[in-house]
Amino acid sequence: MRRTARVAAALAPLLLVAWPALSADHRVVQRERQFAPRELSVAVNDRVTFVNADEVVHNAFSERGVTFDIRQPPGTSHAVAFPVAGTVEVQCAIHPRMKLVIHVRP
Repeated sequence: MRRTARVAAALAPLLLVAWPALSADHRVVQRERQFAPRELSVAVNDRVTFVNADEVVHNAFSERGVTFDIRQPPGTSHAVAFPVAGTVEVQCAIHPRMKLVIHVRP
């Protein structure tokens, strides 16, 4: 029993370093030509799923920080990971008034 405890104690620091960082999932809904919520705070490595709950095609894109460009027909969803801290401004190219700010904290 002592040997098992010593091995576990020796391996514990390695497991903490090798264990992948836990991430969370967040949801942004596109409805009535707006993002809901309009502002979101997430941690590095979290994922945001964009859900088109509208009856029209939407787009979600960012050209600063984390870059992505998603075309979303009604009823579809797409997840985006945020691996870098900073502020990400998201817009819809089809509906320019649709804006979202995502604050990615370390």
